[in-house]
Amino acid sequence: MERFNLKLYLSILAFFPPKIDSIGSKIISNSTSPNSFLSRRTRLNRWIPLAIALSIGIAPFPARAAERVVLKYGLLQAPVSVADLTRLAETGEVSLALAAYLRLANRNPEELRRVLNQGVPVKGRLLESLLDSVAGQFLLDRAGEIVGSPDNAENHQALRSAIVNSALPDDRVTPLEILQNYPERDLHVNGDRLVEIAQSLRNAANNLPNLPLPF
Repeated sequence: MERFNLKLYLSILAFFPPKIDSIGSKIISNSTSPNSFLSRRTRLNRWIPLAIALSIGIAPFPARAAERVVLKYGLLQAPVSVADLTRLAETGEVSLALAAYLRLANRNPEELRRVLNQGVPVKGRLLESLLDSVAGQFLLDRAGEIVGSPDNAENHQALRSAIVNSALPDDRVTPLEILQNYPERDLHVNGDRLVEIAQSLRNAANNLPNLPLPF
């Protein structure tokens, strides 16, 4: 778990700063009513728990979702937090650690962002049935060569859970969502082949009407 982020905490405090007079010791209210300062203090107290929650890395993922990825490129590999990958995918912002590793691996952050965000439209319930079929087992075999936990003997089931949980809310899957929903704290990801997961899911989705599914 990441250390308490004092800088973020102070930035929240600064969002509602009390005014200080020239002596530097007396708090000056914005109005003649004493409720003004109390109102500001109440608002500040509402922000403090949020600042603490954000700074220690609480994320809206399942309780046992992956927290860290060992991202591999060629012979190189390095631990990268799922939070950093999410930030890159959603905002384009690259953490210092991720930027340094991608530079060492001679990889473009924008290319990784594009791969993470590749969306595959597919009906979640149909995909759930597909993954229980022979074709689905083949898909999971291939995906398991790219994404998986070295300590998880049931990688098929973990991948199935991650893919289905990614698709069910909005009938759409991205590689980033699979990483976010993978039900183990650590997993290894072959960065050079990550795009293949989206390609395989897209091919499967296109062929769903022709596949024998175990409904």
